[in-house]
Amino acid sequence: MRAPRARRRLVCWAKIWRSGRGCTQRIAARRKDATILRRLRREVDIFNELECTTMMVSVSRERESAIGTDIVTIDQGKGVVFRNYVVDRPTPSKALRAVEAVLDVDINVPHPVKKVWPVFKDFNSWMNRFGFLWDDLPADMENRYVYAANSGTNDLKYGLDGHKTAYVIRKVIPGQLIYFDSLPMAIPERDGTWSGHNVMSLEEVEGDTRISIFMEHTWYSDRMSIEDLRKEARGAMFDSAVPFWRDYFVPDLLSLIERGQVAAG
Repeated sequence: MRAPRARRRLVCWAKIWRSGRGCTQRIAARRKDATILRRLRREVDIFNELECTTMMVSVSRERESAIGTDIVTIDQGKGVVFRNYVVDRPTPSKALRAVEAVLDVDINVPHPVKKVWPVFKDFNSWMNRFGFLWDDLPADMENRYVYAANSGTNDLKYGLDGHKTAYVIRKVIPGQLIYFDSLPMAIPERDGTWSGHNVMSLEEVEGDTRISIFMEHTWYSDRMSIEDLRKEARGAMFDSAVPFWRDYFVPDLLSLIERGQVAAG
């Protein structure tokens, strides 16, 4: 009788052991699941935090002005307003630095577009006195190159070495728009490059013509400091460009429009 009783005890203990082992396995599995769950929760928290940060950066960029805060507006009188600014620009390389400068000229002319456009389109008629010479008129050269030279009758250092600035005439809508880009050129006497984009538009409002001339130029260099680039941009656009637009280009353009003729005509 003892043997069967012993076997029953062994069977009982085996069942208990297997049950305990199964319980241990279930507990281990639950602990593993709990560990995975905790990891997932941490990953979700990290993702949410990154998403929140990204959203905050996006909102910040949307609210941040793309042209900075260094904006100067000068009312020159007689319907002429100048706006300009300088702003640092990001580049694809840490070694490369870039600074953008803009001169935005608004002119209100008390004449219809049909009288303004023939004079306005002839850049040589109102830019020659300062010393700018165009090989061809941009308004007649859509999708082609046009070259402008500096005759040297001014103190502007750009173009004094005899090199002409090459422009690509992107789009012309007669009586409405001239859009052209200047191809990259070396910064005079410096180790860097500059290029530009220019949009000139005319709009007739109640018999008057609103002329908008937007000029953006960017200076690049991996040798010049950001401070030197800012100085170069300010010097070229504000110390030089503002005076010759104010004292030469705009007065000559308005005078020719009033006389109703092109200087060369």
